[in-house]
Amino acid sequence: MSNKKFCCERLEGAYSVQNGFGLNFRIVKFSEPLYSKLKLINPNMLDKGFVMTSGYIHTINDERTMSLFINNCPFCGQKLSDFYKSDDYVQEIIND
Repeated sequence: MSNKKFCCERLEGAYSVQNGFGLNFRIVKFSEPLYSKLKLINPNMLDKGFVMTSGYIHTINDERTMSLFINNCPFCGQKLSDFYKSDDYVQEIIND
């Protein structure tokens, strides 16, 4: 993680914590089949999602996980899709 740059320290902290630890920020990538379906709904859809959660155990895609997809950093206002373009930041892949 040392080569990664973050828009602000607070978001880096939320990115760095373990899944089950309180408020966390995750960058997810949509699998190719799912991304193809999402593009039909929204042609401008990105292949990544930016998610705030209250913590989870197995996968961010678990129906029991409380999560919120966001577009901008809740701490500094940075547009996330402009800042986190590299797949190096992806922490999880969502298949369906």
